[in-house]
Amino acid sequence: MNHDTTANNPDPAPPLPWPEHQEPDMILKGDL
Repeated sequence: MNHDTTANNPDPAPPLPWPEHQEPDMILKGDL
């Protein structure tokens, strides 16, 4: 998988941090 191809395709959104209201339970439990 070439990362260069992803840059050419503006369709896929960039890797943004998980929103507070969409944080996976796994991450929350991991902090605890």
